[in-house]
Amino acid sequence: MLRKSLMGMSLVFAAAIVLIAGSVADAQQPRQGRQGRGGLGGFGGIGKIALLQAEQVKTELKITEDQTAKIAEVATAQREARGGRGGEGFRGLQDLSADERAARLAELREAAEKAATELDGKLAAILTAEQNTRLDQILVQLQGVRALTDAKVQEKLGLSDEQKTKITDVLASQREAMGELRELEREERQAKQEEITKATETALNNVLTTAQQAQLAELKGAAFELDRAQLFPGGRRGRGGADGAAPRGRGGRAARGNNT
Repeated sequence: MLRKSLMGMSLVFAAAIVLIAGSVADAQQPRQGRQGRGGLGGFGGIGKIALLQAEQVKTELKITEDQTAKIAEVATAQREARGGRGGEGFRGLQDLSADERAARLAELREAAEKAATELDGKLAAILTAEQNTRLDQILVQLQGVRALTDAKVQEKLGLSDEQKTKITDVLASQREAMGELRELEREERQAKQEEITKATETALNNVLTTAQQAQLAELKGAAFELDRAQLFPGGRRGRGGADGAAPRGRGGRAARGNNT
């Protein structure tokens, strides 16, 4: 009985995290796109705060010392706010009815989206228009084809509801296929993961029209490579931390922008 209770609670929290993380890459992170663990070669939910503290990015954007100080202030305020909130919003979810739980999750998602929008606005005010544009391009590159799940990217590309549904279906199939590889030996699993990743990238790219593919390339801008170690200033690695840093890929290799 206890085991079933714990499993039920875990499922509730897992569902909550999946639901909310989709729109809060800066407010609560990370999301998806882990290389070497069934991802598509992108960073998925990496936040702008974490990215702006990487030396490579600061150099690329020509961030000044004054801007660095202001970004640090925003980052500190974000950490304090997140620490104060804790997981209170998720408490008691397992005791609610399905409708009540859905309503609570909707509230949490709305609050997280608001926080992410406010954070984005603060950073946008610190950066120049050119810096903001380049930062967005780098984010799209690091997300890879998973950028197609981002609401802003979808809007810019003018994706239809049918295309959005197809994208969701393709990614669901990809997750299912990856899940079936757990029992394989490491080398065989990695080879299969790469095959599935390429097939998924092709399938997602085919959802777009030729014009949309060109638009997506424009949203990525000039190619950019990021050494992920820079996202772990204290040597912190693993499965991704609360600061928005994404986990390292196989062999600690640098992250490459996905220009599918």
